[in-house]
Amino acid sequence: MRVKRRTWLIMAVAVVAAAFAVPALAQLGVNAQLSAADDDIPGVVLPASPVTGDLDGTVAGRDYDDVYAVRLNYNERLSVQMSATAGTDFDLQLWRPGSPNLLVSNPLSYIVQASSNEGTSTEEFWYPASTTGTYSLDVLDWAGTAKGTYRLTWDIVKLPEPGIATTMPATVKWGGGAKIEVLATDDHAVPLPQASIMIASRPYGGSAWTYLNMDRDPKSTNYGMPKNKADALGALTYTVYPTRLTEYRAIVWPSHDMGKTYGAPTLVSPRATITTPKAPDVVYGKRSFTVSGYLMPKHKKGATDVKIRFYSKNKDGSWTWRKTVMATNYTSTAHPTYTLYSRKTYLPFKGSWKILAYIPGDTTHTERTSAARYLTVK
Repeated sequence: MRVKRRTWLIMAVAVVAAAFAVPALAQLGVNAQLSAADDDIPGVVLPASPVTGDLDGTVAGRDYDDVYAVRLNYNERLSVQMSATAGTDFDLQLWRPGSPNLLVSNPLSYIVQASSNEGTSTEEFWYPASTTGTYSLDVLDWAGTAKGTYRLTWDIVKLPEPGIATTMPATVKWGGGAKIEVLATDDHAVPLPQASIMIASRPYGGSAWTYLNMDRDPKSTNYGMPKNKADALGALTYTVYPTRLTEYRAIVWPSHDMGKTYGAPTLVSPRATITTPKAPDVVYGKRSFTVSGYLMPKHKKGATDVKIRFYSKNKDGSWTWRKTVMATNYTSTAHPTYTLYSRKTYLPFKGSWKILAYIPGDTTHTERTSAARYLTVK
């Protein structure tokens, strides 16, 4: 996208004005003080199509811009076409609701759509509104030196909303990938081949969504287009690797003939890995021994996160819980990606015993219980 000449011209003149104590940029013949209602955001109400207007950058107090305010509701598509006097190079820009003015230092953060063919005023664009509000359509003289008449034709159409079905696992092994399967359909449940699909995520309990597969100009804060498209049957598979409890959702991106639809958020929880406790096969009553194992993801050294539970075997073969102790976390040199959990303890009486290690769930993983370790107390 070309940034209008006036933007950098005003910045340059502002530096000169500051250096030489010029009281007003207008004294240098630059249209810095935008006076007419159609010279700046929000602009005048966009008249019925077709619209005719003039720009003149050849005189003092140059008229670089005609700005029109247009109200769009969610999933309404604005289409605009422009022609103008031969030899001019007029462009079109659509600014999002809430844009402060045309002289902002970061215009790409506010422009949501544009048409800027070099060396001509033949321009057109369409834009499906993702937010309800008043947008500003700027007809601008890119070079800032031309004079001519332009003609706009425009219309607003309510777009049908596509359907979306999403499946993904509720849990995934720690460090493993979760496949998100998406099916996009039109408003009659017919698959949408080559539909653009965005995948978004946010931490569980968070509010802001992050787009994962977005192709965006790094200088702009506006969202670009999704990098992924559905296949010929409207299906897309996308793999994510959560490192904490994370919500995901798929979004069917709008096209010329179809609006935008958000899929329902789904929570995906990584499962902690906790190994079977290691302990001697035989121990003696009331004599201490060590129970240890490994935990992933890594936990804070010195903390007591893992609960070690002990069960004695009854004559009928059932098990009765007898005690729980908290293991301490240690750094493992043998397995640096794991946390070593360990605890010295004893068992009070003879018989067959079962040991289970348990890690509670938190914001990074779900709860997990290890496989059982059996031993005999003599």
